[in-house]
Amino acid sequence: MIKIYEYPVIFAVEDQTTEEGDFPVYIRIPDLMDAGFNLASSSSHTEDDIISIARDCMKIAIQDGLRRDLHMPVPSKLREIDLKKHLYLYEEESIELRSIAIEWIKTEI
Repeated sequence: MIKIYEYPVIFAVEDQTTEEGDFPVYIRIPDLMDAGFNLASSSSHTEDDIISIARDCMKIAIQDGLRRDLHMPVPSKLREIDLKKHLYLYEEESIELRSIAIEWIKTEI
């Protein structure tokens, strides 16, 4: 039986271009990260299909978490997401972000 999961995903776009002229994008799934789903983050570039990459990341993280008997968290409301908490890494590395977006992404398992 196929089940659909939907969670908010943070897309943080770095302000530095790569040699190819696109921008690195960091992908975070805060609800899964907070619940111990270790594989709930990824990265890509603006030219890539970042929605598909986020969907695949979510699917892999959920499958791994369910194998480890983790409980699926209740999805947060967008206004409840703590961006500072989930983007803390970039403050330590002095990475400048061009933009930040949060989108609802679905995946099927």
